Amino acid sequence: MEGSGSEHQFLMTSGSRLRRAREAAGFKHASVAARQFGWPVSTYASHENGQTKVPVDDAEKYASAFRVCSAAWILTGEGDPPPGEQRRAPRPTRGKDHPGEGERVEIATLPSDLAAMLAPLLAGGGKEIWRLDTENMAAAQYHSGDFLLVDRLKNPIARDIVLARDHKRHIVRVFFPPYLVAAPSQGAQPTITVDNVSVLVLGVVVGKFTAT
Repeated sequence: MEGSGSEHQFLMTSGSRLRRAREAAGFKHASVAARQFGWPVSTYASHENGQTKVPVDDAEKYASAFRVCSAAWILTGEGDPPPGEQRRAPRPTRGKDHPGEGERVEIATLPSDLAAMLAPLLAGGGKEIWRLDTENMAAAQYHSGDFLLVDRLKNPIARDIVLARDHKRHIVRVFFPPYLVAAPSQGAQPTITVDNVSVLVLGVVVGKFTAT
């Protein structure tokens, strides 16, 4: 299984690990790194955003260029990670929502140029940009590293992708009233019940993009 050895690695794909390696090497944007090393920008971006699986040869090329990790770590999560990537033992899972443990969904801090470009989307109020760091929604084509445009004023309906708060954590799920359902690529789909007290829907995801 990809990323065995730590809870953090379980939640990352080869693309998200590639992004971490690029950032650890000091390249703020994928396009800058690709041009620096003479790689086709579209090809590299497709590897980093998960549209295309990272081939072994390319993983070795990226590891050599960034010099902060091994090809094995990019491909599987095994081997030496970039500086700052800590290996930790998995925490016990909680309740039925096994895939949700350890996921991170947080309000995004955008570079000034990207924030300016997205300003029209945020006009009118009620909209925010959040960043997803989990593969719990992979089957719905929402991947780790994706930026999500969330409308906090829109009322959710069945089958909407929503941002919710489950006790003290933020999660992204498919809404089947009154349930929130994960969309893992394999296995069962555990549910969380919306009670509007400890679990409530905060907004509807109305767009997503991957910064390159």
